[in-house]
Amino acid sequence: PLYWKMYAFGYSVLSKLPTNAMRMVFGAALCLFGGHFFASVAAIEAFRIFGWEQLRHHVSIVVAEAQSVADASRKDNDVDADENGVADVDEMTSRELLRHKTALAMSTV
Repeated sequence: PLYWKMYAFGYSVLSKLPTNAMRMVFGAALCLFGGHFFASVAAIEAFRIFGWEQLRHHVSIVVAEAQSVADASRKDNDVDADENGVADVDEMTSRELLRHKTALAMSTV
């Protein structure tokens, strides 16, 4: 949950920034730390030029799929198929719950 929140915050900030602002942040980092990290600078520039757009596209697909799985899991937590007043997921053992949620995730994606 912590990493998801950090990723969501970073993604929301980065998606709102214009391209020039990202270059400005990168440039400021180079001004402050560039003398010590030549290899990092080359690697970051190479990634930005050759792989950033593809990665961003594919990560956005994965995020959308993960969100749909999370939504399906939330809905599944409320299901009471046997109508005994207790949600089915609360009656499962940890092994059954893992199997059930894995099947749910795979069928959702």
